[in-house]
Amino acid sequence: MKKQLELKTVEWLINNTKPQRKYFESFMDFITTNYRDMPSKEKIEEIVKAIEKEKFSFIFPYILNAENFSAVDGLARIYAFCEIKNRNPELYKRIKEKEAAVIFLDELDFSEEAKEYENINQGNKNRNLFPAKLVQKYVSRNKSSKDKEKGLYATKIEFLCYELAKVLNTEHNYWRYKINFGDAEINENDFETISCIDFINSTKPLVSKLEKLGIIDIRLETGYGIEKAVETLKDIFFEIWNIMICNFENAFIKEKGKIIQSAFGTAVVSKCVVLLIKQMEDKKIEIDEFTLIDEIKKYIINSDKVEVYNELSERFEWFDVWNEKGEIGRFINTDSMFARNLAANILFSYNSF
Repeated sequence: MKKQLELKTVEWLINNTKPQRKYFESFMDFITTNYRDMPSKEKIEEIVKAIEKEKFSFIFPYILNAENFSAVDGLARIYAFCEIKNRNPELYKRIKEKEAAVIFLDELDFSEEAKEYENINQGNKNRNLFPAKLVQKYVSRNKSSKDKEKGLYATKIEFLCYELAKVLNTEHNYWRYKINFGDAEINENDFETISCIDFINSTKPLVSKLEKLGIIDIRLETGYGIEKAVETLKDIFFEIWNIMICNFENAFIKEKGKIIQSAFGTAVVSKCVVLLIKQMEDKKIEIDEFTLIDEIKKYIINSDKVEVYNELSERFEWFDVWNEKGEIGRFINTDSMFARNLAANILFSYNSF
């Protein structure tokens, strides 16, 4: 990869850089043309205000793909320039000839561009790198796998889990802002309890099972069914976690939330639902979105027991199954596939699923 440094004006950046797309015609369109989220309105506005107050450095480097002028780094700043051009022509006149350092990267295909974006933002807690990782995974699977369909299927499931993570993180009361989409490790003082990557890996087996049952179905080549699939996943996962909250409310409102909503806890809960589906299959129950949700609803603990459980778990640590010393929570200290499966079977035996 070759690098070349040039000075370019604000006006040149606006007129020549490739904008980030908001909408995609299909999943294949997304996976082959996109590797990052749109800059947030808040971030763009923050930059606009800094420019208005003359507290912005124009010379700070921008990194562009020399093949198509797509912005590997600096996209939010370019969007801020566009915003100023549209709403404050006088200010734009003053800044349009300001020069900025632009680094052009030559001989960069789309996957390599995604990798460069990931490298630049490595360890940035505020930067969501999963789309970039997903693009690279897809390209790698497509090149190396003898069975390209398997590689495409794996990418599809991960994509659906990612979309589900975004929905839970913004719309579910107990999951809001609990998923960290950045690239830094979560520590015990963070509000977040699980990384996006861990959430995806923890929910993949259940989402894959739902896909194989035909409860969710998308056509990768056309993108048909993506919105419906995400909406179905939302309905099912909201019901799952609402039941968990009803049964184990204390596990969410204290530090123990770090266990039940961790990679370990999320995997255990998801595996429980897979066990429930297997039970339905053994009983020859026809499984679709609605029968599954009905079965999930049946596994709520009796309301009197819930009250007693919450009272006792408040008083005695050992009584709380999600505590580090509890029957399920203790497995987090030796987290492994075996421990998760064992914990899932214990949870399933409580009839909380």
